[in-house]
Amino acid sequence: MKPLRFCVISCLSIFILSLFAPVSISSQAFMTAEEAFEVHGIEHYAYMDASKADARLKPIILEARKRIIYSVAGDGWAQDGVKAYVADSKGNIKERIPCFHELFPADWEPPI
Repeated sequence: MKPLRFCVISCLSIFILSLFAPVSISSQAFMTAEEAFEVHGIEHYAYMDASKADARLKPIILEARKRIIYSVAGDGWAQDGVKAYVADSKGNIKERIPCFHELFPADWEPPI
């Protein structure tokens, strides 16, 4: 009787501990982007290496990057290779607008 009770208690303990274990990346791939962002935040996913990520996780990574890119859009950025400036009403240049890859990592793609 004691071995059976020990087995039941051990199995129950493992089950309870598994309820509090961190969620792995592979199971997060089945989450929506919103659920994933609530767990780890947008930046966590945006700065992952998309080329090495599981295919199911790539849409979440790209969505995170898109949100960060558009959050910066109010301050402005220009396509790489384009010289862009902010001028006042008299045409005086006030500031240069940075190119996309001056703000974002090299493996990020500008949105279309």
